[in-house]
Amino acid sequence: MAKRDVLLFSVAAIGLCAVVGVVACGGGSLASPESDSVTERGVDVATASSALRGAGPDRVEAAGSLRAFRLGFHRIYALAVHTSTALDARTTLAFRVAGTLDVAFVDESDGARRVRLALRAPKLEVIGAPVVDGDASKHLEAALAMPFFASIDPRGHVVQMLVPRETPAIVRGLQKHVASLLQYELADRSSWESEENDATGEVATRYARTGDALTRTKLRYRRILAADGLVAPSHHLNVGVEGQASYTLDAERWPRHLDVREVSRITGDTQLAPVVVTLEASLALESDDDDRSALGSLARELPSLMPVTLTSLEVFAEAKHSADVQLVGSLTPESLIDRLEAAKTDEERAHLHATVSAMARLDEHAAARLVRRGRTHDRVAMEIVGGLGASGSESSQRALVSLVADQSAVMEARLDAAVALGQAPTPSLETLEGLHAAAHDANPD
Repeated sequence: MAKRDVLLFSVAAIGLCAVVGVVACGGGSLASPESDSVTERGVDVATASSALRGAGPDRVEAAGSLRAFRLGFHRIYALAVHTSTALDARTTLAFRVAGTLDVAFVDESDGARRVRLALRAPKLEVIGAPVVDGDASKHLEAALAMPFFASIDPRGHVVQMLVPRETPAIVRGLQKHVASLLQYELADRSSWESEENDATGEVATRYARTGDALTRTKLRYRRILAADGLVAPSHHLNVGVEGQASYTLDAERWPRHLDVREVSRITGDTQLAPVVVTLEASLALESDDDDRSALGSLARELPSLMPVTLTSLEVFAEAKHSADVQLVGSLTPESLIDRLEAAKTDEERAHLHATVSAMARLDEHAAARLVRRGRTHDRVAMEIVGGLGASGSESSQRALVSLVADQSAVMEARLDAAVALGQAPTPSLETLEGLHAAAHDANPD
């Protein structure tokens, strides 16, 4: 993955996306503390429907550390979310979402309780993304107003969501963030530490509780979600986080008020400045009544829903394609090479390095045209070869294998191509055979 791409994908995992395809996301949990993997759980229509028919007795389960889930549970909150991402000193992308959040209990299945979430009259403001015009904002607001569902396990973790299949990627990310606001643990202790999964990865947390006041502090990430899955923090990619979520709970252990402020700093082995993501969110209870009208909604809407988890990678494919299209624009391989020749700063070169990768992923013929310039050993050739290696596409691997085997190319360029092939997340058989052949090349160089 190109160095700039590493940062962009990290932003997608934490914060938001507008121009570059990065999606606004929030915290939550996907697995119990005993599990060491994150899994996507499917939804069985028959199971969900039968669970609805036997949704359980009228009862309040707020004794001790439990949160209440009862038939007729219905709450309305004032919601505000503001998340901003500073990609560099000049580029900041931000979302502001405001509206009324409707939360209703709908069923219980496999130990998890499902709630229906709906944003009434949402207002979305996108800052720093000129491509999101007024019509696009209205379309996104309409998608935000569509109801969706979240499953909460006995520990209070959001284990799954069901969202409309046609939900745009940006909205799906915002829905994940909204659901994550209802993710918090309770225990009969004044303080405890835990491990949770959020949209950035696996995070160690610390809770403190005094009466009806609960705070959660994220300490450090044990594994980070990247385009290729969960990876351990390293000098290639790391995320530091500070700040906390502060809850004021009522007698049923649901929030009367919530304030969240967190700042994440994404760093990698580049000369670019860290990407800084700031998240601020609040919930304020407006009403609490008994309303059972939502009880049949899941069964009615299930055929049009799709399951996702807060660390689902389905967003990445869409975000990646969007980012690639934005990077490449109207460039051709030849005009991209001209840009590389003219680049004067490290930031320009890093951007163009990522553009090489994007172009190779979008156009299977581009790699063969770009690699011709890689036969020499200079700065431009190194950026091209490195960008092709980072793209991971089959056409890029073929182009690099041909360069490794090209005895008319300078040896340094061939070695660069061999090293670049090592970046491929899934090397093709042709790549492996090409490297094996190069290792046994009769050429004494």
